[in-house]
Amino acid sequence: MKNVTRPQIPASLATNAARWTRELQRWVQANPTAAVPDNLIKHYKQDDVREALQKMYRDQCCYCEGRITDVSYGHIEHRQPKSRYPSKAFDWHNLHLACPKCNTKKGDKWSQTDPILDAVVDRPVEKHLTYRTGMIGVLRSPRSARGKTTVEHADLNRDGLPGTRTRIYLAALQTIRELKGNLSAPDAGVVRQELEKKKEDEYGSVIAFALEEAGL
Repeated sequence: MKNVTRPQIPASLATNAARWTRELQRWVQANPTAAVPDNLIKHYKQDDVREALQKMYRDQCCYCEGRITDVSYGHIEHRQPKSRYPSKAFDWHNLHLACPKCNTKKGDKWSQTDPILDAVVDRPVEKHLTYRTGMIGVLRSPRSARGKTTVEHADLNRDGLPGTRTRIYLAALQTIRELKGNLSAPDAGVVRQELEKKKEDEYGSVIAFALEEAGL
C-alpha cells in the first residue's frame, strides 16, 4: 500500500453530492430496516468519478497495489462503508479504487478505534506497514494497530500476493546488486531513476522496501 495524491473533486460530485446525500439520508431515516434502492445509493458510479480514481491510483488497487483495470473494472471503494455511513456515500474523500478481491474481502468492515489506512492521508509503509525479513512478500504491521486492521480487513496476505511480491522483490534486488557493483558506470544513474520510477508501479512499495534495505 502506497501513497497517492487526491485530485480535485469530479464535477458530478461537486455539483450533486450534497443533494444526493440529503435524499439518501431522508430515505434511510424513513426506512431504517429496508435495503436502499440502487437509484439512491449508486450515484457515485459516475464516469468522471471512476476516471479520476483510475488516474489517481494509476489503475492500481488502493490496498494490494495490484494492477486491476487491464483485466477487470476496478471497484469504487468506500473506505468508510456506505452501508454503515450513508453520509459518506458520495464524499469524494471517502472514495478510492480497489480490486474486486480486496473490496469483497473488506466488505462493510470498519474499526472505529483503528480504522483501515487511507492511501491519501496516511504514510502506509513508512509508519504502519513493513515486510517480513526472510518472507519478503508477507506484510506485517509492528508499527501500528491500524496497519494490522488494513492487513486483516483487505486480506493482504491472501494466497498469491506474497509470491508475487517476492518475485518483484528478488528482481529488484538483483538490479540493485548490479547497480551497487557498478556505481561508476555511465548508465548507473539511469538504472537508479528507473528503480525510483517503479515505486509508482504496481507493488511499488516492494521496490521501495528493497531500495531502503540496500541503503539507496
